[in-house]
Order: sequence, then C-alpha cells, then structure tokens
Amino acid sequence: MTTRTKLTGAVLAALVGTAIVASRFDWPRIEAIDSRDSASNSGPRLDRVAAGERPVATGEELFSTFCAGCHGAEGRGDGPVAAFCRIPPADFTRAEFKVRSTPTSALPSDADLARVIRRGAGGVGAMPPFAFLTDEDVGRLVAGLKAFSTRWQHEQAPPDVALPRRVEGDVLRGEQVYRAWGCAVCHGPSGAGDGPRAKELRNPRGLAEVPTDFTRPWTFKAGGDDIDLVRSVLTGFNGTTMPAYGLQQGSESGIWDLGAYLRSLQVQLPAGTDAAVDTSSVGGYWNTPIPTQGGELSAASCAGCHPAQFRDWSGTRHGLAMGPGVWAQMNDQPDLSGMCARCHAPLRDQWIDPYLSADGVGCSSCHSRARQIFGPPPLPTTIAPLVGRYPPPHGPVNTRDFFESVDFCAGCHQFREGEAQVVHGTFLQNTVEEWRSSRAAQEGKTCQTCHMPDRRHLFRGIHDPNTVRAGVQWTFDARRVGGRVESRMALTNTGTGHAFPTYVVPEVWMRIELVVDYGASRLVAERLIARRVTFANGEWREVSDTRLRQDETATIEYTGAVPPRAVAIIGSVVVRPDAFHVGSLESHLRRTRSPASRRSYERALAEMRNSDYVLFREERWLPR
Repeated sequence: MTTRTKLTGAVLAALVGTAIVASRFDWPRIEAIDSRDSASNSGPRLDRVAAGERPVATGEELFSTFCAGCHGAEGRGDGPVAAFCRIPPADFTRAEFKVRSTPTSALPSDADLARVIRRGAGGVGAMPPFAFLTDEDVGRLVAGLKAFSTRWQHEQAPPDVALPRRVEGDVLRGEQVYRAWGCAVCHGPSGAGDGPRAKELRNPRGLAEVPTDFTRPWTFKAGGDDIDLVRSVLTGFNGTTMPAYGLQQGSESGIWDLGAYLRSLQVQLPAGTDAAVDTSSVGGYWNTPIPTQGGELSAASCAGCHPAQFRDWSGTRHGLAMGPGVWAQMNDQPDLSGMCARCHAPLRDQWIDPYLSADGVGCSSCHSRARQIFGPPPLPTTIAPLVGRYPPPHGPVNTRDFFESVDFCAGCHQFREGEAQVVHGTFLQNTVEEWRSSRAAQEGKTCQTCHMPDRRHLFRGIHDPNTVRAGVQWTFDARRVGGRVESRMALTNTGTGHAFPTYVVPEVWMRIELVVDYGASRLVAERLIARRVTFANGEWREVSDTRLRQDETATIEYTGAVPPRAVAIIGSVVVRPDAFHVGSLESHLRRTRSPASRRSYERALAEMRNSDYVLFREERWLPR
C-alpha cells in the first residue's frame, strides 16, 4: 500500500508521545455560519424553546444533564465521561475547589462557583463554560453542588485573598522568581508543563495531574491575565499538588514580576484553518486528513448535550481506533503513520494534540468541518430533552443527507485506486464494493441499517456476537445410525450485506468434534471462512478466500464409525475477530527495539487474544 501523507517530527511525537490518554472536554468556539448557507443547507432543525417560554429547570435537572456526565450522579467526580477528561473532574463531596478567590484550603464563594460555571476552568479536556445558562440556572446549580458536602453546613467562605498593590511587573525579574520558587520543577524550564516532576504528580485522590502549560492560556483553570495569575499563585488549587505561595513583607512586587513573566510565555490560540472544505459532497467531506480547525474537538465536549450518543460511542471500535496496537506500529514505522492516521485519527488537529488523538474516530471526526457542525436531519433523540431549551453552544447544525449513505463510510472502509494495492483482483478492504453487488444494496439497506440501528452510535460488527448472529443462519444435524455417526453443518450469509467476514482480519471456523465419556474431544472436521493474505517484499499476496457472499452457504460433514466410548458430537462456529492482527502484532513484538512499543504490543495482544467467541454451539448425544 502507498500513502500520500507522512508524519514526521513534532506531528508524530504528538500522535504517539502519550500513547492512550484520556479525552478532552471543552465547548467548541464556532464561528457564525453565513446566513445564506444556513438557509440553503441547514435543513430541518430541532425545535428549541424561545427564551421567554422556557419552563424553569430544577437544580437536579440541570445537574443531571450538564454536570453528572463528568462529576457523577453523586458528585464524586466519577461520571461516565470522567475517564475521557484531561483534568479529573472535581469531587464535590470533598468540597475541594481548585479555582477560588479565597485562601488555600478554604471554601469558595458563591461568586467563585458561578464564575467557574460560566467561564469554565482548564480549557481543552477540562471544565467547559456554560455561558448559555441563565443567572437563575447558575444559582440553582451552585446551591445544588453545595449540598454534596456537609462542610457547607458548618463553614462559610472567608473573604477573598487580598492582592498586593498592583505594580508594573518586570519579565526578567519574574523569570528569576519563577526559578527561585521552584515553578520549573513541575511546569518546566520554559513553562510548557513538562518539568521533571510532571509525570509523577498525583492529587489526593490518587489521580494523575497535568501541570499547566503556560504557553497555552486557553487551558488555564482560572484565567490568564496578570490578576488571575497572581491570584492563582496566592490561593493555590485545593485538591491538587499546586500549593498557595505566601508573600514576605517587602517582596510584594515580585508576585507581579512573576505574573508578567508567565504572561510573556503565552502564545496566541490557533485561529483555525484557512483551508476550504467542500462539505457539499461526501467525497469532499471525507478528503482526509481533515484540515486543522482549532477550538475544542474532543468527544467528551459533546457528552452533556448528547449523552446517549457519547455513552454508545465510548466503548466502540471507533472510540478505540487509536488503541495500543495502532500506536505501537506508528511508533515503530513512522513512514506509515500518515496512512494509518487518515482513518484512525482523521483530524489534522489530532496529529498535533495527543489528547485529541486518543479519541480515535470521535464525534468531531464525523461532525465537525471548518469549525462548523454537520449531521443528518435531526431526530427527537439527537439531544437530551433539557438541552432543547437553550441555544446550541456550538451554533447551528448544517444537515447533510449523505450522513445516512454508504458512501459516508467508504472513505475508511473501501480502499481506492492509487492508494492501495489490488490483490488477486480486489482490494484488501473492499467492503463497500462487496455491498454494491449484494441483495442488501438492492433492498436499500446501508451500513447504518445494521451497524447504527435507530442511529445508535454503537458501530457494532464482527466483535459483537449478536450482530453477527443477525446476519447469518446456522444449522447442525447429527445422529447415530447403528455403529456410525452422520453429521452435517451449514452456515449461510443471509443478512450480511457484504462478504462474511469482510476484510482480511477476522476468521470464522466451523468445527465438528466427537466427545468421549471422560470429557476429551477430538476434532473430526473443520472449515475456515476467511480471506488469508501474506505480505513480503513490499507486496500483498492472497493465500485463499473462502468467505461467503450474501446468500452463499458453507457446509461441512462428518460421517464415520463411532469411536469406542464416544458419547456426543458437537457442532460449533468460532469467531476470531482479530486473527490477522494477532499474528501481525506477534511478529512486530519480536522485532521491536522500543520498550514503549513492546508494552503497547503486549497490551494489544492481551486484548485481542481474548476477543475470540463461540457464535453457535450445539451438542448431540450418541446413545449406544
């Protein structure tokens, strides 16, 4: 196979430098869409309630919709989205709040809590801003989260920390303060969050911490101007390893010098892409890699408004597309990284941000182009009910009918001329072309019909037994006739709208075994259903192709004398979803010289060796 894209230097380091990391959480900053484009392309919208007509949401409704995904139903910071957040969500039962204007270890004021809700805290992968909530909504949320800890019942927030008289800070003196106070130990010599202790940091809950990267002000927890920075130094962040720093009399100006130095490290937020993206056609939409967009693109940022879709996606093969096996191969073979990433991490933004790359094929891979949001015509289940009462944080959604077409999936599930080798007359990944010649295509069934029923973002396939059973029909007959046994098994591709199984990775084994009275079994017949290939000297070669096109049947039979002490005969179908990958990664593991790659190969192989399952099994007794 060939590739038109190559990752090198910092781009490759970003993709592979942190292997499998948590996702990021922040609201996207979407530019306004031209009104003419909206009118002609947006299509039907979800009904949203006008501001003056909104029914009042209770604090419980607000929390369960917008907060519980990360903070958990009981406020312990253990919601289903928490594992995808770069910064661990706050545990409200501990009443330890990072962003405050009050002294260290103290409770925050109500104004502090409201400010965080409105502004967010931490940018990419952290607490998002909920600026669309009303003042009444924010007040109810503040009251609700304070109910999670009894500490609020016997303590009050003290007065704000008094800042020293503001003076003009000096950058050079501030750098001296930065080094004298030991800031570089965690935040790094250039403030990039890469100090010698950075990877060791754990908060009191035992969760990993990520030191602030002072070059990226949009990720600051408490704001990036000199007042915010000075206040953060003096208050510290409760519940983290960031302490509060006291000032000795006569050294007050040093804190403003430090603030000036920290501000000097800041770079401007990337403005996004100037590259034009053709969103009018599915081919233009999936011209990968998708140009850089900037802003927030993490899957976790979508969870508050689309909890059902996030819940479905989070455990899928799409969500695991940048798993340890892929990572290790990209680490060992950087010349192939561009080819892999075009489908496993298709956004250019993922190539420069390891946190985004960990999402694999996430929400933005399919729904975000040029900082605009796209999708199919909406359904009532598209967003959580309460969300419809508010204006969409990401701006209007542009609808495209091609989201429900087979061609939408073809970019990654159908190899193309000039990009991949044709092997024995067909591409290795030929799923869409297999579908085009199937009965399913004639009946109007698409990829989404089977793999996204009711628009569920489950993307189930060969790894899911129920999905596979729904696509095939199996029969097994066996009987004893005197001293002989007669058996026959048949497997028919009745409902899979492509070859069963598609691609070269899975194997399906039909097996017949005889069982003796002490429990041992003897294999007497088997048949492989798969496409087997080899790769040598830069060329793929087909060894065999025994897969079933739609409506084709595979059979195996066994007829023979009943062995002494034989008591039963078993017919089974066993699926090995990752068969080719297991052999391939074992070979890579033997050759790698990278300890990091070795660990990732071992992890991937442990998962893949456990993915085999029995699709069908039936045991027939052989009475004497």
